[in-house]
Amino acid sequence: MATLEEIQKDLAEVKELLSLVKRERPRRLLQTEQAKLDTELQALQAKKSSLPSQDESKHSGQSHIPGTFTVKLTSYGWDQSENFVKIYVSLQGVQNISAENIIVEFKERSVNLLVTNLEGKNHSLNIIDLLHPIDPARSSKKVKADMVLVLCRKKESSTWRYLTSVEHKAQDKPTPKYDDTVDPGEGLMDMMRKLYEEGDDDMKRTISKAWVESREKQARGDF
Repeated sequence: MATLEEIQKDLAEVKELLSLVKRERPRRLLQTEQAKLDTELQALQAKKSSLPSQDESKHSGQSHIPGTFTVKLTSYGWDQSENFVKIYVSLQGVQNISAENIIVEFKERSVNLLVTNLEGKNHSLNIIDLLHPIDPARSSKKVKADMVLVLCRKKESSTWRYLTSVEHKAQDKPTPKYDDTVDPGEGLMDMMRKLYEEGDDDMKRTISKAWVESREKQARGDF
């Protein structure tokens, strides 16, 4: 892991480069790197400041670790127009921080949003494997009241059924069908087994619960 001094030197160099860069794309890349270095620096400074002095260690076995930390965002909404895919990220008070603290990195198949120093926390949203390619150079962001709107310019004007390829594969997976050519009990078990193997955590919990209840009924003789 880089030392505090090394990160400080890297951060100073990135800031110097930012003062020279004129074009938007390299500026966004440098701003993203600056935010990452800021987070690392704050974490190391917090760790260093949390170490108790010799006198403090005699009187207290606990230490307080201040500083910011990064919250990974998983909740967002999305919509689309003919030319844009719009991603809505709710963040209370985001309109009150500096625009430099709101960084969006666009790639052809991914979007990375980083909001730094919002009420003492960093917030990160990373959406990968977009369903279709976007045009990073023509994509942008807008900051609204308690919200960041990420505008992904479609490379081709088409209707997206899903935002990511993962959602596409999950939603389009065929539902197992009951096979009436085999023994009813065996066919049902095969179908349940396939649903369990391919289902998400909620599906697995539901099937496990149903299986346990079925076994308990059989044990009691309730058919």
